Amino acid sequence: MKGNFVISRSKEGEFYFKLCSCDGRALAQGECFDTLFACKNGLASVCECLNADVVSEEQVNFGIGKAVYEIVKEGDGFEFFLKGSFGEVLAYSDRFATYDECRNAAKEMSELEIDIEDLN
Repeated sequence: MKGNFVISRSKEGEFYFKLCSCDGRALAQGECFDTLFACKNGLASVCECLNADVVSEEQVNFGIGKAVYEIVKEGDGFEFFLKGSFGEVLAYSDRFATYDECRNAAKEMSELEIDIEDLN
């Protein structure tokens, strides 16, 4: 399914991106970057890993050496982190009330098609 991204600037002047579903709902965002160039490179890395497997905290060793969506319990909810093949966090979600909501959002993100050419 076709998705898109939005690059924005924080109050502090840093750049960050959000990945959105086809209906415009934000699924995840990246960290803040000092430059637009670095933000676009971070987004390109995310796009290369979009079709990763979804795993839970207990399955974290499953993802060694490959990108994964890791679902973790945070306080009273759940979040997912898209991690690269070296375990680095590439993007993260907002908090979801249930595990199933979080897993569904991660699966939806994994099925997105983002046109890298739009980065230019």
